[in-house]
Amino acid sequence: MITGKKVETISKNIKTLFRKSFHLKERIPLWVFKKYLKTKELELTEYYDDDLFIGFTMIFKFDNFAYLLYFATDPTIRSKGYGSKIIQQFIKDYRDKEIFFAIEKVTDFGNLNDNKTRR
Repeated sequence: MITGKKVETISKNIKTLFRKSFHLKERIPLWVFKKYLKTKELELTEYYDDDLFIGFTMIFKFDNFAYLLYFATDPTIRSKGYGSKIIQQFIKDYRDKEIFFAIEKVTDFGNLNDNKTRR
């Protein structure tokens, strides 16, 4: 069963997956997120299938909307439906707000295109 766990610090799991999943040009420095975690404007959630870490979301929350800034699943377990389940849970959790997603352009960053097209 997929469960989300809201966290107040950036764990080793999140840090590792963040660096694996996003090109350096796509990453906001982690110190920025640490600052916003203290203000409660940023919500960081780790997702697990039982005890297996499968991914995370970084969400800026505001009164009327939620902005999904980063979303990643572990590359070793992709294409098993985990990403869809996490997004469904995200939509359910924020059903009372407008939801915005940040998406990447498929044409950016050269040889990463195959990966982006697949996602």
